Amino acid sequence: MVSSWISEDSKPNADGTAYVRTATIHVNNESDEPVYDVTVNTTLDNGKHWLGPLSAPDLIPVLPAHRELQFDITIPMLGYRHIDTPQVLCTFVDPNGRVWERNIDGKLRDCSKEKPHWVDQQDDQLPVKEADCTPFNPMYVCLMFLNALNKDPHGEIMRALISPHATGWEKVDWDELKRDYGNCVPTSNVRFPAPHVAVILLVADESLQSKKAEGRGMTINAAAAVTLTFSQEQGWRVFGIGGRVLPEDILFPEGTLTQELG
Repeated sequence: MVSSWISEDSKPNADGTAYVRTATIHVNNESDEPVYDVTVNTTLDNGKHWLGPLSAPDLIPVLPAHRELQFDITIPMLGYRHIDTPQVLCTFVDPNGRVWERNIDGKLRDCSKEKPHWVDQQDDQLPVKEADCTPFNPMYVCLMFLNALNKDPHGEIMRALISPHATGWEKVDWDELKRDYGNCVPTSNVRFPAPHVAVILLVADESLQSKKAEGRGMTINAAAAVTLTFSQEQGWRVFGIGGRVLPEDILFPEGTLTQELG
């Protein structure tokens, strides 16, 4: 009696001139007992393109009985506006310690004995497709940033990718940054710890490029994190690279966080 789904709606923007497509992940427990270690994974194209938890936590420790949780994924989905009907699966642990998966087709599967492992991604599963190449897709911006870091860190493309309200970039040693992170590749999922903040982990193991993790409990030894911030006018821009920046440590321009999407 544990399920998850995504609801979508079209709501008028603030001045009533256009519609904004909204999306919400729902995770519901209608049973009489709590479940534990709940995870969700959003997919596009009926399971061909997995996006991870998006704005939901990587792990929900407890989902109480008769409780529904909702997570707004409107901003994370802006980079995939050409896709219809995103879906979500969830995994959870029952009170007896068994691990279950509720797939996107609603079927329940016991996966208690499955071990986490790496698998190759197919061409249609890669992090960014041609239609996803937009500043509203943080993965695309991250890949552009890493490419510019290796080819032309002082160029106009790099300047355009940096968040205008991020400080300290004028003092960056670009050669050192390239040595530290030039060979890193991004993991396949983007985390959204807050609606206007995205985090992409980088790994230094190039053999993991074009691979994805399957199963629960996979440990990723991240070399660094790219933190990005969002604005309606510019989309996503790189705020920092290195240690993960907490949302509460980022100062946005006045009104950014209360501005309705339009």
